[in-house]
Amino acid sequence: MTDPAEQRRLLDSVCAIARSAGHAILEVYGRPDFAVSRKSDDSPLTEADRVAHSIICRSLAELDKTTPVLSEESAPADHAMARRNS
Repeated sequence: MTDPAEQRRLLDSVCAIARSAGHAILEVYGRPDFAVSRKSDDSPLTEADRVAHSIICRSLAELDKTTPVLSEESAPADHAMARRNS
């Protein structure tokens, strides 16, 4: 992608996604209590993690359906699929 206007549009979109996820995280942490579970490696997984992951993955998929999204919060099957597709 070399079109500067398209690059700017994507950058603006990704920044908006990050801000949206950040606002959702702050909303969760602003409550007196929120859900915390444990991953298989015993590290914490907060409600804020899950909400942000959902916002980011959904929004990136809407932005570009052809690019897979892989994150720390992705299911193990998502990781396996990403390895097969790379």
